[in-house]
Amino acid sequence: MLRKNNFWVIFFCFFNILIGVIYIKPIIGVVEWPYNDIDGDNIYEINREIINKIVEYGGIPIGIFPSSDLSIVDGIIKPGAYKIYESDRNIYNYCVENDIPYLGICCGMQLMTNNSFKKVMNHKNSFHYVNIEKNTLLHDILNTDRIMVNSKHNYCITNLDGFIPCAYADDGVIEAIYKKDNKFILGVQWHPELENNEFSSKIFTKFIENAKK
Repeated sequence: MLRKNNFWVIFFCFFNILIGVIYIKPIIGVVEWPYNDIDGDNIYEINREIINKIVEYGGIPIGIFPSSDLSIVDGIIKPGAYKIYESDRNIYNYCVENDIPYLGICCGMQLMTNNSFKKVMNHKNSFHYVNIEKNTLLHDILNTDRIMVNSKHNYCITNLDGFIPCAYADDGVIEAIYKKDNKFILGVQWHPELENNEFSSKIFTKFIENAKK
């Protein structure tokens, strides 16, 4: 995990931005997760698996904090977390209003809706199939009707709030949604950053491609 107060993390971010400018790679902001450490210091962390995926598929990762200047990024990923903050919603709304590609993972998908959640059973630390809806963004990306995914969530969304559903679990839980009027606003309930298969690859590839445009 990476910490906000770590000099080398800051150096790494700025170095990557410089390299990205030289090679015209998209800058991908990763919304960081805040917590208080054992000393009571406010720490922000980034999921290393997300960082690795961004680099692997041609992006330049930087950490995004509540006070970050979002105008410097070409795309945003909101990873899973235990809590949704108002700043998370503000970042998501900025992406929608400015047509910035957004990939919401787990909690990052749930915050796209208006707090319409319910407790879900048998989706925590498990694997299950999801059925991909035809004629949707996710089906266009994956080009398949059914995939196996990991599952780590305790809650699921109950109201689409204008979003288009693009995947369901066999028990009816909504597993992916997207916003039709933007070039890439996609939420998935599972964790593609923890998978090394063609479907994870296709999601990150398409996200980075849209961030380049």
